[in-house]
Amino acid sequence: MPFQAGSIATTTFCEKNTKAKTIVAVNIANKLCLTAARLRNKGESVVCPNHNGNCTANVSESDPIGDGGRWSEAVSKNISNDQNIDGNTGNSDSRNHADVSRSTKRKVNHFKKNLGTYESP
Repeated sequence: MPFQAGSIATTTFCEKNTKAKTIVAVNIANKLCLTAARLRNKGESVVCPNHNGNCTANVSESDPIGDGGRWSEAVSKNISNDQNIDGNTGNSDSRNHADVSRSTKRKVNHFKKNLGTYESP
């Protein structure tokens, strides 16, 4: 896999039914592990996030950090029993709603954010 400049991805789900627009779920994909870096500097072979010790990474260094659909699917799986997800707002080229639909087993509308305006599909 080619080098990716990012090492952390954050996905946030907010509700839209109240004035507060409360955050209901967050997923943080993290490739960073200081313990592994120290061990590698000592010549040890370390694979994150499954090495013995205190690993702070929760995804492998080779995982694509820009896979927004994967992270959205992870969040929607965690909350689908407690929350009804009807829509997903993303970039105009994003397909995160398809991953959310797959995980919740129901159709999720895609609201495209395009230059500050929102367009229904």
